[in-house]
Amino acid sequence: MMRIMRGYAGLKIGTAPAHFPIAKTCGFEQSLIRKTAFFILGRIFIRFLPHILRILAIKAWLFLCHKELSRAIITNREAFFNQTMDDAAAKLQKYRLEIDALDHQLMDILARRFDVIRAVGRLKTENNIAIVQSERAKLVIERAAQMAAEKNIDPDFIRKFYTDMVDLAHVMEYDIKDRHERG
Repeated sequence: MMRIMRGYAGLKIGTAPAHFPIAKTCGFEQSLIRKTAFFILGRIFIRFLPHILRILAIKAWLFLCHKELSRAIITNREAFFNQTMDDAAAKLQKYRLEIDALDHQLMDILARRFDVIRAVGRLKTENNIAIVQSERAKLVIERAAQMAAEKNIDPDFIRKFYTDMVDLAHVMEYDIKDRHERG
């Protein structure tokens, strides 16, 4: 029996060697292959069980140590955080006010940009110029990504942002063209 198992040790579950076609139709040989595979997996598991148990024991010990260290750190930090929380809250409020002011400036700039896009849409409509100019759109997007990289801003983010903005500009220009044709 052991000799037969060793002979089929390299097989995957549910497969049969090409020179043994009966295994494809007979359930006994497939059962033998499955048993052999489970036997091999069991031997591997038994061989590595001490290592697995040692790893689990180390993880449990680290978990308990981490839990005790966390308690000590939290106790000591509470006093420190209470003392510095007022300073941090004041700094955070200052940063938030600055971000709010920048958001207002950003909205003003975007509003001006879209005003210019509307003017471009009217000009293209009046002079029968194609709304979508792919080369110009690619140029604008890549130029923005390059400027972003120079300012340490993620160029991929800016590419996505400008792609959306260019798409919106095209929608706005088509809307202007449709209104002009109707009106």
